[in-house]
Parts: sequence; structure tokens; C-alpha cells
Amino acid sequence: MCSKCRWDLPERSQPINYIFNPTTRQFAILPPPPDDGQFFDSIQLVFDPSESSCYRVVCTQFFTSELKIYVYSSETNDWKLCVSQESFNFLPVNFADGVSWNDAVRWISPMGNGFSFLLDKECLETSPRPPLPENWQEQNFRYFGESDGHLHFIGVLAGNQYPDDLNIGIVSPDTSHDQSTDQSIVVYTMERVFSKWFVKYCLHMNAIVMAYPEITEDEDRFVYCHLSTGITLKGDCW
Repeated sequence: MCSKCRWDLPERSQPINYIFNPTTRQFAILPPPPDDGQFFDSIQLVFDPSESSCYRVVCTQFFTSELKIYVYSSETNDWKLCVSQESFNFLPVNFADGVSWNDAVRWISPMGNGFSFLLDKECLETSPRPPLPENWQEQNFRYFGESDGHLHFIGVLAGNQYPDDLNIGIVSPDTSHDQSTDQSIVVYTMERVFSKWFVKYCLHMNAIVMAYPEITEDEDRFVYCHLSTGITLKGDCW
């Protein structure tokens, strides 16, 4: 899905959204959501070519504590209001960062609180929270998204952590003076039935830096390790 804005024309001040198929090189213009597309936080494409050639678009609006969710279907060529909830407690969830996974759109906060919009049931429900340790803070969060058909929540903790320990709430202390490398990248994975999260991987930064020293930079005699969340996780996660 692509967007285009024409700020030079008053009637085109709202984005024009296109649905583009790179395989056939064909595109269609998505009609504007209700209210001419104003005050909408996100527009999320939901499409699984293995199940159907049809697609749906989920549009969320959160304004003055009221949440509305509209769904566009390529079968009906129309928008439908599916959720309208006043005094909605969004628990610092960023609705602009929705993730389409397992026939639903998921949102989550850096502290692990989240919501899911189920497309088949057209309802909103609270999502289970990852088993984050008690010392987890917002700055530990790094990434939330889908990779290779699996849903992941990724963060960083001090010290060398281990999946089995974190799953039962045990956090290993940080015993190193090198704060830049004695850290663990913790990858939480959601079960396919969306019943609970579990810790699948703990990547020890000091071991990674030892194996690949070129990923560090020496600035003023201090070592900095730069972490990018643009990663792909593959394999059987359960």
C-alpha cells in the first residue's frame, strides 16, 4: 500500500492511498475512509495471498479518548465501522505501529500492553503481555513485528540472560563494567494460537562483538555497539 499527498491543492490535502500488486504491476485507488480520512492514526493492509486474492484495510481513529476502527473490503468496495468505543484506555499503545498477523491487527506498547483487532469477529480484545521481568522499562524495548510468519517482541536487557530463566522470571545480574557489550537481545515470540508469549532467543552482545568486532566503533576511547532491529528470524518457534 502506497500513499501520495498533494499539498498544493486544498481538496487533495488528505493522502491518496493506492493498493499496488508488484506481481501484476496493477494498482487501485483506495476510497477515503469515513470523515474524508481526517484524524486517522493508521491504515493497515491485511492480505494473505495463500488464502484469498481479496484484501482488507484496517483504519484506526483515536481522537479525544474515542476509538473507532473501520474496515475496507475489496469484495464489497466499501468501508464498515466495526468498533466504536468511548473513554478508551489505550495504555500508551501507538496505533500508528500496527502489525498484521494471524488474521488480526496487533498493537503493543513498549511495556508489553496491547490490543488486537480480530477481523473475522470484528471485535477488539486485550492481548496477552510478554513475560517481561520486573526491572523492564520502556527504554528496553526495541522492536515489535512479524517475521517469517511469527510475531516478535524484542528488547535489550543488561547482563547475559537465558531464555529458560527469563520465562520463569529470573534475571541474571550485570556483572561487567562494559555496559556497551554486556547486554542481551531478548526475543519474545507469540504462540500461533495467540495464547501467550515466551522467550525464544537471548543473543549475548559480548559474544557477538567478540565474533564480529567490526560492528563496534571506537570514539574517544569508548566502545559503542550499534544495534539495528532490521533482522529476519526464521525457524520453528514452537
